[in-house]
Amino acid sequence: MRDELELEILIEPGYRLELLAGQLVWDRPAEVAHQRCTRRLQRMLEEYFSQIDPRGEVLASVGFGPEDSFLLPDLIYISGEQHQLLRKAFITEAPTLVAEISSPSTREKDSILKFSICERARVQHFWLLDYAGQRLQCYALTEKGYALATEGANNNILHHPDFAGLSLELSALWPQGS
Repeated sequence: MRDELELEILIEPGYRLELLAGQLVWDRPAEVAHQRCTRRLQRMLEEYFSQIDPRGEVLASVGFGPEDSFLLPDLIYISGEQHQLLRKAFITEAPTLVAEISSPSTREKDSILKFSICERARVQHFWLLDYAGQRLQCYALTEKGYALATEGANNNILHHPDFAGLSLELSALWPQGS
């Protein structure tokens, strides 16, 4: 268990280092379009979850992971019931939701490697947002693994079947002119 473990390795300011399936993987700083998309989704989720779970939190770049991995997802949601899992810079178990905003350079890592790590860690919901392709895919954990719960693209309004009343106007997520 990582209760008091500090995992911080600096490569250069802005770079991120993750342990993914036993391999150290580092990424360049996120592009401005990626950051804008992340911030917009975070605001939408904070607005929704503050209404249904005031003790829950939507956080950016808070780490977690099974023994052979330590991920820094773009966004996580931890429910009010999970709040005791939160430490200084990580959580000790899987959050309720992980959202990865895929850049062209991270698409494969996010959609294959992080997807399978989150599935194995029993993260209940895994969202994959591709801002370049203007698509959001929302997966939910089943007995057999992740299944696509809903998806939307371009200017659709996404209604999530597992989160009553959650409607995301997707056009508001996409960076304009970025």
